[in-house]
Amino acid sequence: MQDIIPKTLLIVHPIIGSFLTSFLGGNNMSPSWYTTLKKSPLTPPGFVFPIVWTVLYILLGINVMTIYNKIKRLNRPAFFNQEFIKNYLIPFEAQLILNLSWSFAFFKFKKPIISLGIVIGMVLLTIYLLYKSWYIDKTAFYILVPYLLWILLATYLNLYIVVNN
Repeated sequence: MQDIIPKTLLIVHPIIGSFLTSFLGGNNMSPSWYTTLKKSPLTPPGFVFPIVWTVLYILLGINVMTIYNKIKRLNRPAFFNQEFIKNYLIPFEAQLILNLSWSFAFFKFKKPIISLGIVIGMVLLTIYLLYKSWYIDKTAFYILVPYLLWILLATYLNLYIVVNN
């Protein structure tokens, strides 16, 4: 019961970050610019994105909380455990910051090449997190797989726009 606040923060902070990004950038994004771009035939319809991202942000929160719980069960104080912070939480937060900055780079600043670099960084950090998850908790590993698949699709879609526009 004593660690309900850290657990709650671990689960909801990816969702809060996504809402904050939408709130801060909402009216300043350029969807009209996006509609003029040549897009891949594999681009999902617009309504799919908020649904998928909501589910993925929830899964990200569950992933990091699952790792936290596993480390805690190993009788190591997880929230202030230097190993957890250095080897999992910092890379997790780094990929989350890249994730949230992608929308600004792509839509607000209209920089698909910079966005491509950002999403490649997300992929690399997520592969690292998957590697760490595999050895800590297999459930956390599998929870993160849909996120990797989605950002691989995002990488392809972003690359398609860079090459064809």
